[in-house]
Amino acid sequence: GLDRRWQQVVVVGRKFNFNQGREGLLITGVAINQEQNLEGVRNENTEVIVQLNYNLFCFEKPNISLTFIQTGYASITQQGRYRADGDINVNWELVKDLYVNLRFYHVYDSKSPATGEPNIDWGTVAGLTYKF
Repeated sequence: GLDRRWQQVVVVGRKFNFNQGREGLLITGVAINQEQNLEGVRNENTEVIVQLNYNLFCFEKPNISLTFIQTGYASITQQGRYRADGDINVNWELVKDLYVNLRFYHVYDSKSPATGEPNIDWGTVAGLTYKF
Protein backbone atom coordinates (compact mmCIF):
# COMPACT_ATOMS: atom_id res chain seq x y z
CA GLY A 1 0.00 0.00 0.00
CA LEU A 2 3.01 2.32 0.07
CA ASP A 3 3.70 4.18 -3.16
CA ARG A 4 6.87 5.89 -1.94
CA ARG A 5 8.84 6.90 1.14
CA TRP A 6 11.35 9.73 1.24
CA GLN A 7 13.56 9.49 4.30
CA GLN A 8 16.21 11.86 5.65
CA VAL A 9 18.34 10.46 8.46
CA VAL A 10 20.90 11.77 10.95
CA VAL A 11 22.70 9.04 12.92
CA VAL A 12 25.71 8.38 15.13
CA GLY A 13 27.27 4.99 15.55
CA ARG A 14 29.94 2.80 17.04
CA LYS A 15 31.87 0.15 15.13
CA PHE A 16 33.01 -3.02 16.90
CA ASN A 17 35.86 -5.19 15.60
CA PHE A 18 35.39 -8.44 17.48
CA ASN A 19 38.26 -10.28 15.79
CA GLN A 20 39.50 -11.03 12.29
CA GLY A 21 36.49 -11.78 10.14
CA ARG A 22 33.83 -10.44 12.54
CA GLU A 23 32.64 -6.88 12.94
CA GLY A 24 29.55 -5.06 14.12
CA LEU A 25 28.00 -1.63 13.99
CA LEU A 26 25.43 -0.07 16.30
CA ILE A 27 23.80 3.19 15.22
CA THR A 28 21.03 5.39 16.52
CA GLY A 29 19.50 8.60 15.28
CA VAL A 30 16.45 10.42 13.98
CA ALA A 31 14.65 10.04 10.65
CA ILE A 32 12.13 12.35 9.01
CA ASN A 33 9.87 10.50 6.56
CA GLN A 34 7.42 11.59 3.94
CA GLU A 35 5.22 8.68 2.86
CA GLN A 36 2.57 8.48 0.16
CA ASN A 37 0.15 5.58 -0.11
CA LEU A 38 -1.32 4.25 -3.35
CA GLU A 39 -4.36 6.55 -3.00
CA GLY A 40 -2.05 9.60 -3.00
CA VAL A 41 -2.47 10.44 0.71
CA ARG A 42 0.75 11.95 2.12
CA ASN A 43 1.94 11.50 5.66
CA GLU A 44 4.93 13.00 7.49
CA ASN A 45 6.53 11.16 10.36
CA THR A 46 9.56 11.62 12.64
CA GLU A 47 11.13 8.47 14.09
CA VAL A 48 13.93 7.37 16.39
CA ILE A 49 16.12 4.73 14.71
CA VAL A 50 18.22 1.96 16.21
CA GLN A 51 20.17 -0.31 13.86
CA LEU A 52 22.41 -3.31 14.48
CA ASN A 53 24.74 -4.63 11.76
CA TYR A 54 26.86 -7.76 12.07
CA ASN A 55 29.30 -9.05 9.45
CA LEU A 56 31.03 -12.41 9.43
CA PHE A 57 33.41 -13.15 6.60
CA CYS A 58 36.18 -15.53 5.59
CA PHE A 59 38.16 -15.19 2.36
CA GLU A 60 39.86 -18.57 2.61
CA LYS A 61 38.21 -21.95 2.29
CA PRO A 62 35.32 -21.66 2.66
CA ASN A 63 34.99 -18.23 1.07
CA ILE A 64 31.79 -17.13 2.77
CA SER A 65 30.21 -13.97 4.12
CA LEU A 66 27.17 -13.42 6.29
CA THR A 67 25.59 -10.02 6.86
CA PHE A 68 22.85 -9.37 9.42
CA ILE A 69 21.07 -5.98 9.52
CA GLN A 70 18.16 -5.24 11.85
CA THR A 71 16.59 -1.79 12.12
CA GLY A 72 13.89 -0.61 14.52
CA TYR A 73 11.91 2.64 14.18
CA ALA A 74 9.79 4.21 16.93
CA SER A 75 7.61 7.09 15.81
CA ILE A 76 7.77 10.36 17.70
CA THR A 77 4.90 12.04 15.83
CA GLN A 78 2.51 9.07 15.34
CA GLN A 79 1.56 7.63 18.71
CA GLY A 80 1.99 3.84 18.86
CA ARG A 81 3.60 3.37 15.44
CA TYR A 82 6.59 1.05 15.29
CA ARG A 83 8.42 -0.30 12.27
CA ALA A 84 11.15 -2.88 11.86
CA ASP A 85 13.03 -4.32 8.94
CA GLY A 86 15.85 -6.75 8.63
CA ASP A 87 18.01 -8.69 6.23
CA ILE A 88 20.23 -11.72 6.48
CA ASN A 89 22.49 -12.18 3.45
CA VAL A 90 24.77 -15.16 2.83
CA ASN A 91 27.28 -15.39 -0.04
CA TRP A 92 29.21 -18.63 -0.39
CA GLU A 93 31.78 -19.43 -3.07
CA LEU A 94 31.04 -22.96 -4.32
CA VAL A 95 33.86 -23.16 -6.86
CA LYS A 96 36.28 -20.50 -8.07
CA ASP A 97 34.32 -17.30 -8.83
CA LEU A 98 30.85 -18.99 -8.60
CA TYR A 99 28.76 -17.94 -5.59
CA VAL A 100 25.44 -18.96 -4.09
CA ASN A 101 23.53 -15.98 -2.69
CA LEU A 102 20.73 -16.28 -0.14
CA ARG A 103 18.74 -13.39 1.30
CA PHE A 104 16.09 -13.56 4.01
CA TYR A 105 14.17 -10.36 4.74
CA HIS A 106 11.26 -9.03 6.77
CA VAL A 107 9.43 -5.70 7.05
CA TYR A 108 6.93 -4.87 9.80
CA ASP A 109 4.77 -1.77 10.32
CA SER A 110 2.36 -1.53 13.26
CA LYS A 111 0.27 1.11 11.41
CA SER A 112 0.53 0.64 7.66
CA PRO A 113 0.07 3.87 5.64
CA ALA A 114 -2.41 2.04 3.38
CA THR A 115 -4.76 0.64 6.02
CA GLY A 116 -3.67 1.90 9.43
CA GLU A 117 -3.47 -1.75 10.50
CA PRO A 118 -0.38 -3.88 11.25
CA ASN A 119 1.39 -5.24 8.18
CA ILE A 120 4.23 -7.72 7.79
CA ASP A 121 6.10 -8.82 4.70
CA TRP A 122 8.85 -11.41 4.54
CA GLY A 123 10.54 -13.58 1.99
CA THR A 124 13.63 -15.20 0.61
CA VAL A 125 15.69 -14.59 -2.49
CA ALA A 126 18.20 -17.08 -3.90
CA GLY A 127 20.65 -16.64 -6.73
CA LEU A 128 23.93 -17.54 -8.37
CA THR A 129 26.68 -15.04 -9.09
CA TYR A 130 29.73 -15.44 -11.28
CA LYS A 131 32.53 -12.92 -10.68
CA PHE A 132 35.26 -12.41 -13.25
